Amino acid sequence: MPFRALNYPVVERFWRIVLPAMRWAVALALLAYIAMTLRSLGWSAIWQALPSRWAFYAIVALIFLVQPLADLMIYRRLWRIGPVMGPTVMLRKRFFNATILDYSGEAWLFAWARRHMPGREALILHTIKDSALLSASASLLVTILLIAGLLAAVPVNIILSSREIEVFIFLALGTAIPVLAYGIARKRMTSISTSALVLVFTIHLIRSILNNGLAVLAWSQGLPGASLLSLLELLALRLVVSRVPFLGNKDLVFLGTGFGLAAAIDLPEAGVAAVLLAAMAVDQFLNLVCVGLPLLVEMLRDPARRRLASRETDKGQTALISDAVSKSI
Repeated sequence: MPFRALNYPVVERFWRIVLPAMRWAVALALLAYIAMTLRSLGWSAIWQALPSRWAFYAIVALIFLVQPLADLMIYRRLWRIGPVMGPTVMLRKRFFNATILDYSGEAWLFAWARRHMPGREALILHTIKDSALLSASASLLVTILLIAGLLAAVPVNIILSSREIEVFIFLALGTAIPVLAYGIARKRMTSISTSALVLVFTIHLIRSILNNGLAVLAWSQGLPGASLLSLLELLALRLVVSRVPFLGNKDLVFLGTGFGLAAAIDLPEAGVAAVLLAAMAVDQFLNLVCVGLPLLVEMLRDPARRRLASRETDKGQTALISDAVSKSI
């Protein structure tokens, strides 16, 4: 079935209108829930529970850099583009993914690469799509291994009901389907060599392990009395939330769901709220300093370039979706 039968303009309209509307609706609902929960916990208790150790903030800042540096290694290897592509490009990719919508960072990168690598659109599209799928595969593998380890180590009926266990399993299997489909139809979906794919997957796997390990280390600094098991259970929740597609700010979703699980895994609710809020604050501050302000300066200097970049990003989003769907049908 050719993709044109799916009515390309309808897909583009859905991507540009319906998904952003859903994102804002979910974000507003979460903000309302989080505000009510924080109020019930008490602002003074949260303020007193804020991490005081400098190591917590240093580790959170290090986490901010892990994914952009991994992406930089990957795309410099795949595109052979050299110093033209610096860390700033990957910081912006991370910014769009974290604050706007899943894969909007990949769409922005597609638009950037088209300007700097004219005539190589097919290579750009394949490499971005493959890197995104391999990143999801690596994160999914870490998620499944962690949850399997927790279920094997802990009597699950102590921390989770049977219905909640079923939800975890359903989410893991549901997110595995696209990865399995990609593995089966890889030769039809990409022109990248097997050795390059193995390298990209390895980098993403190391990045995922390092990122999550640093997160647990940071939480241990913010919650010094917490057990490692409780922190790993909190990490499992974070990983499951990260697998839910098309959410704009997954840190916000994790913050909202983390409150409900804190008591069940023997963590202080006010402490969890303080640690997650502090981590979000550091992350947003770094986003503002490293990405937001430079982007604002560029937009003010050249409005025409801003409009062109916006149009190319929209085209990139639709191109990435259409290519993936057309080759999987």
